[in-house]
Amino acid sequence: MEFKAAIFDLDGTLLDTEPLQYMAWVESLKGLGIAFSKKDYMACTGKSVEHIVGVLSEKYGIKDRDAFARSRKAFIDSFVRVGELKLLPHAMEAMDFFRSAGMPVAIASGSRREELQVKLSRSAIIGLVNAAVSESDVERGKPFPDIYRKAAEVLGVDPKACVSFEDTPSGVASAKSAGMHCFAVPNVFMGGGDFSMADGVFPSLKEAVEHVKKIISARRRRFDAAIIICLPKQGHHS
Repeated sequence: MEFKAAIFDLDGTLLDTEPLQYMAWVESLKGLGIAFSKKDYMACTGKSVEHIVGVLSEKYGIKDRDAFARSRKAFIDSFVRVGELKLLPHAMEAMDFFRSAGMPVAIASGSRREELQVKLSRSAIIGLVNAAVSESDVERGKPFPDIYRKAAEVLGVDPKACVSFEDTPSGVASAKSAGMHCFAVPNVFMGGGDFSMADGVFPSLKEAVEHVKKIISARRRRFDAAIIICLPKQGHHS
């Protein structure tokens, strides 16, 4: 099926915000006397905040989950409002390619709606996307398919006609479960992650989008060849 839309994860795929996400968990757990390593974060990243709160509360015996969630929220809200939100390499070019090709672009983010809006408004992304779906807009977060299905629905495109980009195995699982092609560009925390579900794994968005361009070109060549085969030969009359 021809690609008709592109859907991107935000944190770690387009924006260099995974370190901020990590530090929010570190600081909220530090207040409870718990050390949280990058290896610990690798097991969580890409999943919904609610899911991570539940997993960490069980692991560390945190009784007041609501207070823990509020503490994490306060830290990440502070970080994204005052910290530098930088686009990752080739993020702008990736979005520009799909826009110039006439394909709508959407964000499928595991962030809460409020947090997502702050990130979009403080970065150069807000004017480059047709839609942005957050964890707040669906019943289940990643790795469930809800966010990607919702993004496709908002764009009015069949999920099977969407190409998606993710930086975590959980995000890839979400997109693939929604029926999409998904290419992985692992973030700095996920170098050793299991990306076997992805349709391809690339070191940056540049290589991932170049691969998509090749797929599009190959499909167009096959389509053009099919047209030529179907055309009647010149000078043949019945």
